[in-house]
Amino acid sequence: GGGGGGGGGGGGLAQSPRQLGYLEFVYFLLSEEDKASRTATGYWFRLLDLDGDGKLSLQDLEPFYAEQVARQVALGSEAIAFRDVMTQLFDAV
Repeated sequence: GGGGGGGGGGGGLAQSPRQLGYLEFVYFLLSEEDKASRTATGYWFRLLDLDGDGKLSLQDLEPFYAEQVARQVALGSEAIAFRDVMTQLFDAV
């Protein structure tokens, strides 16, 4: 990554992996609002591509699914195993 903007509306770069700078926040809002746009598709792809190799692998996606499983379990729902979900998706394609 590049150098940083500071707090208070500077260059917009995050100070840490858990913080959003102003520009990142704007991209997030725009991408959340219009998920079908080319900008949004690129945003969400880059977010999911954890290893930055330009491909979405099962290893990239599994941590995000694990968070959803934790939410399902916390709400008292039965969670479906990641491997089973991926098998269903691959069978559907």
